[in-house]
Amino acid sequence: MEINELSYLAFLVLAPTLTVILLMIVYAAWPHRHVKGHMPLIAATFLIIGWLQANWFEVLAPAEEGTLFWAKVTYVFIALLPPTLVIFAHAYTLQSNPRWERFRWALYGIPLVTIVLTTAAPQVPLVWRTVHFKRHAFFLSIHPQYGSWFYFHLLYSHLLDLIAFFLLLRAYIQERHTPRRYSRLLIAGVGVALLANLGHVFRITHLEKDYTPIILAIATILIVLGTLRQRIFDMRPLAALTVVDNLPDAILLLDTTGKIVDINPATETFLHKKRPEIIGQIGCQLVCGSSPSPDCLGSKTDFQADFSIHVDGQYLHAERQCLPLLNSHEGALIGRVLSLRDITQRKRNEALLNRQTRHIRLLYSSAQMLFKTTRVSALREKILQQGHELIADQCSFVEGYFVEIPDVSPSVHLHYPPDKAGEMFLTDIRVEQMRKETFSSKTILQNDHAVHVIPLHGERQWFGTMAFHLLSGISLQNDEVTILENFALTAASALHNAVLLRLTSQHAITDSLTRIYNRRGFFEKAANIPEQQRSSYTIIMLDMDNLKEINDTYGHQAGDLALQKLSEILRRQIRRQDILSRYGGDEFIILLPRTTIEDARALAGRLFDAIQTTRLFYQDVPVPLSASMGVAVSAPRENLEGCIQRADAALYRAKASGKNRIEMA
Repeated sequence: MEINELSYLAFLVLAPTLTVILLMIVYAAWPHRHVKGHMPLIAATFLIIGWLQANWFEVLAPAEEGTLFWAKVTYVFIALLPPTLVIFAHAYTLQSNPRWERFRWALYGIPLVTIVLTTAAPQVPLVWRTVHFKRHAFFLSIHPQYGSWFYFHLLYSHLLDLIAFFLLLRAYIQERHTPRRYSRLLIAGVGVALLANLGHVFRITHLEKDYTPIILAIATILIVLGTLRQRIFDMRPLAALTVVDNLPDAILLLDTTGKIVDINPATETFLHKKRPEIIGQIGCQLVCGSSPSPDCLGSKTDFQADFSIHVDGQYLHAERQCLPLLNSHEGALIGRVLSLRDITQRKRNEALLNRQTRHIRLLYSSAQMLFKTTRVSALREKILQQGHELIADQCSFVEGYFVEIPDVSPSVHLHYPPDKAGEMFLTDIRVEQMRKETFSSKTILQNDHAVHVIPLHGERQWFGTMAFHLLSGISLQNDEVTILENFALTAASALHNAVLLRLTSQHAITDSLTRIYNRRGFFEKAANIPEQQRSSYTIIMLDMDNLKEINDTYGHQAGDLALQKLSEILRRQIRRQDILSRYGGDEFIILLPRTTIEDARALAGRLFDAIQTTRLFYQDVPVPLSASMGVAVSAPRENLEGCIQRADAALYRAKASGKNRIEMA
């Protein structure tokens, strides 16, 4: 018996044997069909089974018609197998693309055309031009002459085989998700089958029989055996175990009694204990320091909670989640999975955020309050009060040393709260020394506590210094220092605005030459006199004599000097509660609250004598200085304007009577 007949006989034995084995493999793989890549593998296995059986019936067919029929049926499986292998290789390598999901079915277009053309062969000579049969001892063999479409289909099929081969080869190189031995089986099976088919088509081997389906069947068997050996069908539990082992969270597996039966590596790091110290302990006692909760272990729903745990002398904040493990058939509780996540840093960040949010809100409200306060004296007190509220839980009291602001306010040393002041830190010497330094803020250690000092300064003006006396053992964090520095900038801006407002107001009611009230300032101050002081008051109208002659003789600068000198004399002679104003060009007015006619006459006399005894020199030249006065004491129910008119009339009489004299209204 020749070698070709032996190859046909061997095929007749191997084909059904391999078919049975492949069917058993499909039966074993079917429950896992939902796993990605298994359905294309099962489909490819069915195509190989169909190829084997159709080829088997082709060999056993007694007549030429039967042999031709089964040869055409064989081409159905031959044509459909390459695109199915590509789909399997694509799924196996875990490629995922929405376009591929739509395009993959187009791979079957050319194979379907091949099946139709094969059905019509050899009448349509595109796949087979002619068909010849050869009679052997026990069977017939078919030998077609191939047409143009066959070689096109052959090129297309082998191109798909190469694509599948290289997809598997890339998975082997990258070791994406399975053992390398499994990828080697896939690559070897596809590669050997490809070479065997090429050898048969191009008559490279001396065997007439195409053993491609036999090789593919054996490769498929080895592949699936490899999956069973490497537990590829158990990929989901293996993947889950891998994920759990690599999680940063601590995972503890508890039985129904709450005893720990397994842990992941992160648990040892979290609890600072070795695995033998953890396994076998009661989970809740180890983690929470308490006995197991019946609700926790008996519940069939998951729950989540935050808690604190004491580990190696420090408290950690953790997030705990318990998940029940239920029997899939009966729904009975068989254990629990306890996960622990370290959220200490998150809690610290939340506390920091809450503290910063509180400080920012206080800073915002403080800014609103400070900028609403326009009196400098009241604003200084508000600054200390708001500064203390910013860190009231860390500060015993706040000092403030505010320097003198010319024409606005004197220097002052304050503290807040008034009942909690201790030893003062801001002495005159220390403040003067700090004024010469350039610093934003600094902490200075005292005997039993620390003092945080912050200057109050704008771009060009220094308003003073604040000193926060911290509680014993307290130190400020960086964010708290930043808040205080921002508050100091806000306070300095508020002081700057209040000072500008005060100076602007003063300029509006002050005569720029004599630095006393102008006419507007006189009436504003007069309107603010308390009601009890308005019952009896005196108005003195005073006019400098011969101001025009002084200007003409000595110049306007001499006249201005005379006005300044006269205002200085008047300011020295009057009381604190009296109101002095430059009423007009050379005319002055004085309001004397709560005075009688005798008091008015006496004051007018003193003013007259002071003017008479004053010697004024301009460029070493004596300038004569004298004034005329009109004095009026308010009558019952007389308004201010009426009293001023009577004093002005008395002044007019003094001027008409020769000047340099006093007239009573």
